[in-house]
Amino acid sequence: MELIPKIAVFAIVLIVILGIAYALSQHLHSSALTANTVEGYVVNDLQQQNPNASIKIINVTPSSIQSGSWDVVVRLISNGTRACPTLLIEGFDYPAMTLLPNLYNQYVGSCAISGSAYSSSYVVGNSAVAITEVYEQKNPTMMGYLNQYGYNNTYVDAKFYHVLNNSVLPINTSMQNAWVIAYKAVNANYSLYAILNQSGKITSIFSKNSTK
Repeated sequence: MELIPKIAVFAIVLIVILGIAYALSQHLHSSALTANTVEGYVVNDLQQQNPNASIKIINVTPSSIQSGSWDVVVRLISNGTRACPTLLIEGFDYPAMTLLPNLYNQYVGSCAISGSAYSSSYVVGNSAVAITEVYEQKNPTMMGYLNQYGYNNTYVDAKFYHVLNNSVLPINTSMQNAWVIAYKAVNANYSLYAILNQSGKITSIFSKNSTK
């Protein structure tokens, strides 16, 4: 009969020890998780899942749901050198919600800009949006270039200029806050350029012979 009380005492002691060990491990784990550490976990995980994507941390703040956890907001651009890139905004609360995104917004995808990206003060503030603006407007010259030389053969680049003038491109004018989107096909002897104002409207298109 003395065996049962001994087993009960042992079980209680074991539970207490395990509880203390768990609490200690949680404390040590949480205290070791700095913003930079969590940022690295999130970026590494996204890079493994999206090896060719452009990943940028937008914001890192303490979690509102668990002490020691961090909210990480990330911008992810896939197919950034094609005419139809994808732009996602993802959020993570780690370690509270592991590495599963708890915030998700697709601003650009399927060759279109999401309606949530537009507002009364809308401006083109990202290369993926600028590239998609050109495709969405279905300009015959730009679409003809893609159709002739092939979507997968055409590399696309977008650059923003606070001041765009002849010192940059032969446009015979001067613009402020302009985007230049270049279509460069590997099997073409010229490149095609579209100039966007910051509101997303194509203001001009011109070609330029490729240099070999």
